[in-house]
Amino acid sequence: MKGMFFYKSCEYKLDLEGESWERGSVISGSLSLLPQGMPSKIPNLQIFLGFGNPKKIQNKDLSSFKMIDSIQVPEECYDKSVPFTFSFSLLNDFIISDNTKTLFVIIGTLEESIEVGLLPLSILPEKSICDFKDIFENFYKFKFKPFKNAKKQISSELIPPGSNEWVGIQKMHVFFEVESDVLLVEYKIKHKKMSYDINSIGTKDENLVLKSKLEKSDYSGHGSSPNQMGIKSSIELILDQLRTKSMR
Repeated sequence: MKGMFFYKSCEYKLDLEGESWERGSVISGSLSLLPQGMPSKIPNLQIFLGFGNPKKIQNKDLSSFKMIDSIQVPEECYDKSVPFTFSFSLLNDFIISDNTKTLFVIIGTLEESIEVGLLPLSILPEKSICDFKDIFENFYKFKFKPFKNAKKQISSELIPPGSNEWVGIQKMHVFFEVESDVLLVEYKIKHKKMSYDINSIGTKDENLVLKSKLEKSDYSGHGSSPNQMGIKSSIELILDQLRTKSMR
């Protein structure tokens, strides 16, 4: 990912390694300062990592911006052609990018409120969550809506396929959390089931909360491959409960 910015006769070239990053990974990059004539040097120039509301920040409103980390850019970089390299480490429980919060790298200063330029970053869930989503969609034909931040969890709404065995599912959300390599999955489902009494047969709404826990060996296979059998087994335990309760 690259960004080119101009400020007071100086070109600022920001180069980040990658186009998206998973939680828990490292964002590495470089900043090149390329003077055009006699540039005005910015005292205490820094590279900031933080997050905020994407619409506000793109419109130059930094009121929602919350700084996570910062790196001082040496002033001698104005006199050198060698790029200044830097890196930021993302925590495993950090936010992902959604329509309310997005991670940014910003070049500027806090003291003078100078913003030279910024780049919005695409932060994805951990690989274990992405693998779980892919297997759920590919093998069971449920569709995930875009992931959202939900406090310490990551959530998504699941859209079931149109077959009759899932007709009882009125609403289904899934919540993910990773604790010490353990993948915790919680399902919240609004479900319609058959109701029987002495004189009639009807339907009854119920709210279900179903949970599963996957150890690392359950979701991770050899190398970078997922454990498909372990993930499918976890999913099927949940779907079997819904399938047997769905209207037929």
